[in-house]
Amino acid sequence: MTAFVETQPAEGLWRLGDAELLGQLQDAEVVLRQAYARVLGLVAEADARGVAERVGYPSLSELLRGVLCVSKKEARQRIAHAGVPVGVALEPEQLSVINRVLRELPPHVDQTERGHAVEVLAAAAQTLDASNLVPLGREIVNRLDPDGALPSEDELAHPRREFRYDTRRDGSVRFQGCLDAETGALLGQSSARWRNHTTPTTHAPCPNGKGTRSRNYWKPAPPPPKAENAPTSQ
Repeated sequence: MTAFVETQPAEGLWRLGDAELLGQLQDAEVVLRQAYARVLGLVAEADARGVAERVGYPSLSELLRGVLCVSKKEARQRIAHAGVPVGVALEPEQLSVINRVLRELPPHVDQTERGHAVEVLAAAAQTLDASNLVPLGREIVNRLDPDGALPSEDELAHPRREFRYDTRRDGSVRFQGCLDAETGALLGQSSARWRNHTTPTTHAPCPNGKGTRSRNYWKPAPPPPKAENAPTSQ
């Protein structure tokens, strides 16, 4: 394997003004992203040619590990990123977000819609980092697949039900959990009957006694007022 070129220490950076330093930092980031895009192009070409088998590696991932001295995780990530059809140079985490969106789209979403989704995300990635790109990707998936993925046979046979609770010192009970659709519907019907005998409020006192906080909070309905002329029991 060809030895990697040693990096020379940067000299004279202390002479740069703040604006010049930031400008060079941005320029270096552009070069870094362009170099990564170049690597991904080479990976895609090696995959298309089937180079790994011809030179004695069992897979493209093993080829990258041997030639580039990267981890198995990094090799697999670069192969995945090489398959993302973007026309601009992006950083790895942004590519991971776009790749995740493409994998979450169901088969009935055609290539035209997939390509448009990639274009929207790639354009947004010019001003958004990966974490801020996630909500946009989620919105695209929800628009192209509003019904969501159908549950698998195993999920139907073994629905997920979780219920956790703890009793506080004042006797009140706090709970949380997750129910499958059928059980959730039954709970909704039961809670609807219960809510008919309660009055809603949207504010509950904070534990520290300062102000209030908005919550979906229910308290028992007050008893009906007594009639003024109602007879009293002896």
